[in-house]
Amino acid sequence: MTTTETRRRAGAKTEDYAGPAARGGSWRTVAIMVGAVFAICLFWRSYQQMFAFKNGLESHQPGFNTYWLTLAAANMTVLPATAAAIYGWLWVSAKRLPTEISRADESRRLWALWGLIAAFCAAVFLGGSYFAEQDASWHQIVTRDTAFTPSHDVLFYGVFPLMIYMAVGIYLYARTRLPHLYGGTRLPVSFTLMTAGSFLLLFQVAMNEFGHSFFQGEELFAAPLHWPFVLFAYLLAATFAVWFETLPRIFELARQERELAAESAAGVSATVTASVIAGGRRDRDAVAQT
Repeated sequence: MTTTETRRRAGAKTEDYAGPAARGGSWRTVAIMVGAVFAICLFWRSYQQMFAFKNGLESHQPGFNTYWLTLAAANMTVLPATAAAIYGWLWVSAKRLPTEISRADESRRLWALWGLIAAFCAAVFLGGSYFAEQDASWHQIVTRDTAFTPSHDVLFYGVFPLMIYMAVGIYLYARTRLPHLYGGTRLPVSFTLMTAGSFLLLFQVAMNEFGHSFFQGEELFAAPLHWPFVLFAYLLAATFAVWFETLPRIFELARQERELAAESAAGVSATVTASVIAGGRRDRDAVAQT
């Protein structure tokens, strides 16, 4: 084997060690996950823009049931059905995965977990900020004579359930794809608070509807009936704990990659040196024979 071939093969071997932790995923994957959430919310907002003022000002309008009860029913059937299908796939497919996880697979799954968390944060922002503000503004102006108003159909029956389904789905992904971090009998505080915050927000919806129907109008955004929404939303700050839990493992994978790259480079150097020495000896022997 010539020195050039030795360098080329050894260099290819070095490249094999030099990237799995860094090549865990791409920003395109994260953009697709976050973009999917924005696409769903854009559909809801566009639907509101097209039909809310024409057929959603009060429940006695001719097209109210057609547009708004249909949207509420779609949200309460399509979202849970899709979530159930994804949960089933995550759980069943996990049984076919190998027990041992390579560094490349682990880094890819960690990257996917971070992408899912980013998508969840997008849902929290759109639900807790944009659509929540919209709901309060709508009901301060428009008569509230039903629980299935245009803003409620999106906020209470769309975004909030979406947050719950995503929180549970992300936990199932972490539990089945990263069992050494989230498997076994352990129950991570991060996912517990994320899921609890999402569920309690939905329970607060029922209390909110009951209170506004019998005790207090919705003239003010800062009405006492709205205060628990803020309290439960604070629980969603546990989302950051997922990043803090996985960062040490990412640093460990990066450290392992650096060590393997260093060992491989040292092996390449030794191989090349030995090849050069052996080639020099053969050249001297050939000269001596002549």
